[in-house]
Amino acid sequence: MLEVKELHYKHILKDISFAVKEGEILVVLGPNGAGKTTLFRCLARLIKPDRGKIFLLGRPLEDYSPKELYRLMALCPQHFRPEFSYKVYTFVLMGRTPYLSPLAQPRKKDFEAAQKALKILGLEHLAERPFSELSGGQQRLVSVARALAQEASLILLDEPTAFLDLRHQFLVMKKICQLARQNNLSLVLNLHDPNLALLFADRILTIKNGRLMGELPKNPEKVQIALEKLYEIPFVSFSYQERTLVFPSPV
Repeated sequence: MLEVKELHYKHILKDISFAVKEGEILVVLGPNGAGKTTLFRCLARLIKPDRGKIFLLGRPLEDYSPKELYRLMALCPQHFRPEFSYKVYTFVLMGRTPYLSPLAQPRKKDFEAAQKALKILGLEHLAERPFSELSGGQQRLVSVARALAQEASLILLDEPTAFLDLRHQFLVMKKICQLARQNNLSLVLNLHDPNLALLFADRILTIKNGRLMGELPKNPEKVQIALEKLYEIPFVSFSYQERTLVFPSPV
């Protein structure tokens, strides 16, 4: 689905290479300043890397026109502050922009796609609310609804759980990943919480100082060692119902 080869960007990203399969949920995990958001901006073609290649469905990213690219890929940014107080329905409808000619009005199928996306996420009751008045968790889900309306098969989510309480972190991740499984979508997520990554991801890549440190292993002891190298603090790991969970050690 997506392949990144030897990506460099200024002093921030260095020799980044990885691939994402169709229908895969891939988490990028790392400390603040590791280069995660910059990586996502390169993947979404918002900034141009100095060196390296990004391929989408085997085709170089730069070969796509904007309309072609954003019919296949959607980005849910960490922060979105619209200049105008759009209603939720209008915000989701904007996901149909890659399918419209300049100055063209949305068509029946565009409205239907927006309505369907809101329904899938159970957000119909928010359709007439201003986006700016929603809670953080609601804004994250509405951003995902816009990506669904866009009908993209690859969705990039930059810190989708940022600023959410524990309950909403879990619920947002659960809903997003359920949708990915049901619709065979590829997800690339940037997270800070190792346990959310361990609960939901198919694979976890770790990044530090702009370099990939490798893939997080499945074995609890190896997970602990890898996270201690990544965050430079001691961890405790354990298995629970065939899953590995971790927490920082107070000792």
